[in-house]
Amino acid sequence: MCQCHQLPDVRDQKRTPQYAPLSTLQPRAKRGTAELRHEEAGMSRWRRWKRLILGALSSIVIGCSGSSATTTDHAAKMASMSVMPDAVHSAAAVTQEAYQFAVANPELLKGIPCYCGCGGMGHTSNYSCYVQRVSSSGTPVFDTHAIGCSICVDITLDAMRLSKQGKSLPEIKAYVHDTYARFGPSNM
Repeated sequence: MCQCHQLPDVRDQKRTPQYAPLSTLQPRAKRGTAELRHEEAGMSRWRRWKRLILGALSSIVIGCSGSSATTTDHAAKMASMSVMPDAVHSAAAVTQEAYQFAVANPELLKGIPCYCGCGGMGHTSNYSCYVQRVSSSGTPVFDTHAIGCSICVDITLDAMRLSKQGKSLPEIKAYVHDTYARFGPSNM
């Protein structure tokens, strides 16, 4: 039997107040100023020690937890903003980040569906929400659909986060399906 089952049941015990009733306390004005100063100095000293000890303990805990991380954080490939069209430059920062990731990671995003309903536009993956095609010179021809579609951007950011954690394409695809299939049909 574990120790928690051997402890007495505290619900049946009579509760006693933690503080003295107000009628037994003296008003501050009746106490001497020297007594008050000594009491307040002691409390502030205790509070300072308590803060110092708690700060030191939290630093130790934070420092130790960083060394034993269980997830591996891989660096994500990101395209330069210099190759992005003007519409992406004026978009929100998360959208810019999604475009940068999409351009730099076509092999990943071509394997992930989008659930915003863009299949009717000819999109065949989450990648095609960002890039229509790649020209013969190797430069992407952009699709601006994702600039105004938070589902496309959210799927891409989730794929980026999961790939940084070392997840495989099938794992990322399953996560995206479980999370976004309720919003619309898959374009794959």
